[in-house]
Amino acid sequence: MIKFDQNMCSNLARSQHREWLETNGLGGFASSTLCGMNTRRYHGLLVAALAPPVNRFVLLSKFEETLVLEGARIDLSSNQFPGAIHPQGYQFLVRFEKLFFPVATFRVGDWKIQKTVFMVHGHNATCLEYAFTGPQESEAHFDMRPLLAYRNYHSLTHENSDLQRDTDIGEHHAKFSPYPGLPPLVIRHTADFFFRDGYWYKNFEYLREQERGLDFSEDLFSPGNFRAVVKNGTHLWFFASAEEWSDLTREAELQRFAVIKQRELERRQGLVKGIKSTEKTSFYFRLAADQFLVRRQKDSPTVIAGYPWFTDWGRDTMISVPGLLFVTDDYPAAREILGTFVRSMRDGLIPNRFVDHPEAGEEAEYNTADATLWLFHLVYELARRTDDLKVVKQRFYEALIESFECHRRGTRFGIRMSDDALLSAGEESVQLTWMDARIGEQAVTPRHGKAVEVCALWCNALKVLEFFAKKFGDRGKAKELTSLARQAQESFNKVFWNPAAGYLSDVVSESGIDASLRPNQLFAMTLPFSPLEKQHRKPVVAVVTEHLLTPFGLRTLAKNDSHYRGLYQGSAYDRDFSYHQGTVWPWLLGPYATAYLNAHSRTTRNKKHVRSLLEPLIQYMLSEGVGQIPELFDGDVPPPEEGSPRPPGKGCLAQAWSVAEIHRVLMEEV
Repeated sequence: MIKFDQNMCSNLARSQHREWLETNGLGGFASSTLCGMNTRRYHGLLVAALAPPVNRFVLLSKFEETLVLEGARIDLSSNQFPGAIHPQGYQFLVRFEKLFFPVATFRVGDWKIQKTVFMVHGHNATCLEYAFTGPQESEAHFDMRPLLAYRNYHSLTHENSDLQRDTDIGEHHAKFSPYPGLPPLVIRHTADFFFRDGYWYKNFEYLREQERGLDFSEDLFSPGNFRAVVKNGTHLWFFASAEEWSDLTREAELQRFAVIKQRELERRQGLVKGIKSTEKTSFYFRLAADQFLVRRQKDSPTVIAGYPWFTDWGRDTMISVPGLLFVTDDYPAAREILGTFVRSMRDGLIPNRFVDHPEAGEEAEYNTADATLWLFHLVYELARRTDDLKVVKQRFYEALIESFECHRRGTRFGIRMSDDALLSAGEESVQLTWMDARIGEQAVTPRHGKAVEVCALWCNALKVLEFFAKKFGDRGKAKELTSLARQAQESFNKVFWNPAAGYLSDVVSESGIDASLRPNQLFAMTLPFSPLEKQHRKPVVAVVTEHLLTPFGLRTLAKNDSHYRGLYQGSAYDRDFSYHQGTVWPWLLGPYATAYLNAHSRTTRNKKHVRSLLEPLIQYMLSEGVGQIPELFDGDVPPPEEGSPRPPGKGCLAQAWSVAEIHRVLMEEV
């Protein structure tokens, strides 16, 4: 169990940096901090995906919770306002833990209040359960004031006259419809009363947004206040939903909520049931992985790249599938996900990103040179792991052939096969690799031309297609691919190997060679059909180890490079400039681990060494990460000392490929 004691919980400076996450399998989520103070615009108890998994709206920001004892009001919530924290309920927080659900425990005198939060899988709904323990024969009142945001999750809201205050009040529900065009928020409950009033609470401040150089102040609307009489043994429920639920009696409502909780608990227990691995942390990785697996509107599965702000991206999905699905033998879901992207293929490319409003005529974005090549890799891995060539022949082979032909003759964004059989892509204003940060029309890490990992993936794709062509008796195509694959491999080593530096150049183009020391070269030795000559593998791993390896991932650029930026902070401009210019990405430990073992052999000693490299990230996941691994870290973070706090994660609080790649290594490499 992930748990924090009173020393951590009541330390606002530390507890506000630890964020929990609940998801619903639709792209919706609930999230906040240990102390209950929202520090991001993305925090909220119900962030609903109105067009799953996109079109997210923060409907219910939070509840203000107050215990009333003999007329004295003790507030349990915490908020940042200009120059003040009010109220300071974190002082009563004595424990926070997470196994299957986040659970916070407050103590006020002789009273203990245990708060459990969870989302309901497949529904835009969040459930809160409060269990009260107090003196026998004593009663107290408990107030719950909902604070509504009702805005797109990238935005902020302020007091306005458009908000409609009408509230539909039932015996055990309150229905709020603040704005036309958005679904009502229905809060089902087991409280005794709902007092209708209607106030704007102003100037909530979100510290993480302030640090990011963005607008950080918001007003929230409260339509009223729930009140319940509580005593020892009382269980109080609140069920906030963007969907309609039938009215029941109080006793039936209690039973319904208990059943909903039990079903969700059993679903999550089923995710970890029967784990055969001796790796103890696999339990947490499976629960973390499940939060990224969602379904689109037409019931097709996909992968959320990261919470709280990313949706489903092609590249992230392809890289994440092995660690999310292959390692748990969920091949049916993997086939469905790959099928979704194949059906969306255009001009030989799978989408880089699906759009938020396809019904309005928006087309998916296809600006990626590598996502489709990762698809080739995954189809091969699917066939290798399942020995099911029939599915490949029926569902994927023709699409892979078509994609190959499009790449060979040239497709969108200047992606084409060059005369040396390597793949060239892009132009100065277009970012097609995973290092895709842009500021206006300026590419922060311009990598147009022949990028090392794209060409490695291309060489691998040619061999994958050759393999399938031979298996399916497509002799003419197999012969053609054999020749191209041989030429591509020879060209790869000739074009990219830098004998003076002892590693691979990052990009080669008509304008010259970019010999920046980056981690992208590792993919030349992690794929099933590696193009890199064996004598060059150990030198590559050695130089990456010396200059890029950190306890929390790999730097994206060597520190001695003049373009290195070791801190990811400040305005959006500053952060974009450092995004791939030195920041540490945890997911890169995955390819590093595979490359290390490929170069040095898979002895027990080497596997133990690789496992030890993952330990700082695992410990982060079980503490600061509250069960998740973030998108990135600063590049300038020194190695952690025993007993010292770990560095804060940056970017998304939960990133799919960060979790997936570490999980893959734990389950299959060590």
